[in-house]
Amino acid sequence: MSDVKEVFFCNFEKALASMKSGRKVTRMDWNYGSKSSHTPFVSLCPGVGTLASDKFWNPHNRKFAESIGGARVSPYFSEVNCLGSVSMGWVPTAADILAEDWLILAD
Repeated sequence: MSDVKEVFFCNFEKALASMKSGRKVTRMDWNYGSKSSHTPFVSLCPGVGTLASDKFWNPHNRKFAESIGGARVSPYFSEVNCLGSVSMGWVPTAADILAEDWLILAD
């Protein structure tokens, strides 16, 4: 558990506050501590005021940004699962919101 900042379990409210301050969080229920080479985690991406069109990797978003001279990126959650795959736009389930097994990870 060397990547855990706080070793006690917390609720989603504390996990969210930690993400807002730039921390990564995980849940024990997400195979934390499994033999995988990746600890699954969620983080908050704060968004960007205006991002230049050439910074968008998605061609549809890039085309939209080109049409208006750049685009604002809204805040969103990003997830890295235990296989090391990144998902942008993670949405917590009711079980995640009600869970008391959140852990705050070290940087």
